[in-house]
Amino acid sequence: MFRLEREVGVSYSQIYVESAAGRINSRMDEAFAEQSSGLCGAAVPGALLAQRRLRAPLG
Repeated sequence: MFRLEREVGVSYSQIYVESAAGRINSRMDEAFAEQSSGLCGAAVPGALLAQRRLRAPLG
């Protein structure tokens, strides 16, 4: 089990989590293959793409 004990920088509202550092380079379309919606794409074995979405008031 992995537990993150510090803050992680997020670029363009995306973070990639990989089981082997630097070994997996999945693209967004690959990560979300066959998914119609969601914040996490896990279609590539050993990789997870998580998106952070913020809600802002309209107007």
